[in-house]
Amino acid sequence: MYHLFIISGPGGSGKDSIIDRVLLNKELNLVKLVSHTTRNKRVGEREEKDYYFLTREEFEREIAKKQMLEYEVMESNHHYYGTHKKQLLDKLNSHNVICKKMPIGALKLAEYFPAQAVTIFIDANDLELKNRLLATDRSIEHSLINRRLEQAIHERSLKNQFQYQINNHDGDLEKTVLEVDKIIRSNIFDSLTKPVKIGKISNNV
Repeated sequence: MYHLFIISGPGGSGKDSIIDRVLLNKELNLVKLVSHTTRNKRVGEREEKDYYFLTREEFEREIAKKQMLEYEVMESNHHYYGTHKKQLLDKLNSHNVICKKMPIGALKLAEYFPAQAVTIFIDANDLELKNRLLATDRSIEHSLINRRLEQAIHERSLKNQFQYQINNHDGDLEKTVLEVDKIIRSNIFDSLTKPVKIGKISNNV
């Protein structure tokens, strides 16, 4: 059985950095699931590595075809983000999978894979989030940062529904990566000796 590791948390909490570092451990047979979005590509981002960038019409067409397992509109920028069903199932058929999701989407995705999903919430304080968002995109408007921080309040209200919660404060990235790696390792290798019932996803999702 392969596992689905879902990383969530506010923007600026360090999800991408953590995922990139954990993926270096080839022993885990881990691949990244890339989300689909309608937001504009930022400087330095690459198609299929950071996101699959779709127009709103393309995204809504995939919704109509029932190809999005989960999707939502981010309150701070009004763009769609979601998980494509075929892409995830193809990867999960032969690899452990890691992805980042907004909290509501993360919890919904975990419901589809109760035996395989492992949910991890990453957090940091508001000043750290603000500084990291600015470092990631110097052109970002302060009004957007404020909306992202307001959104973080709602996102934190859901963190107790996650199996694991980790604070990734400034200077703690190495420690956080080790904690996430330990969680992934324990779930993968402990499950090898435990029989489980794997759920199925209907084509009508």
